[in-house]
Amino acid sequence: MAKYDYDGRRSKELRQAYWGEGAPEGWTFLFYHSKNITIGRSQLRPDGSYKLVEAQ
Repeated sequence: MAKYDYDGRRSKELRQAYWGEGAPEGWTFLFYHSKNITIGRSQLRPDGSYKLVEAQ
């Protein structure tokens, strides 16, 4: 949860749901408050999970 979220718990749930749907489908994710990756995509790991990498 982030301090700038209106409803932190709901925002966290939505972020998890968006990642769960979007990672396998290759969505582009925007993180405008991030200090590291502001525009990223998912990358499949050998164990079947996904990690966020910078979009190219």
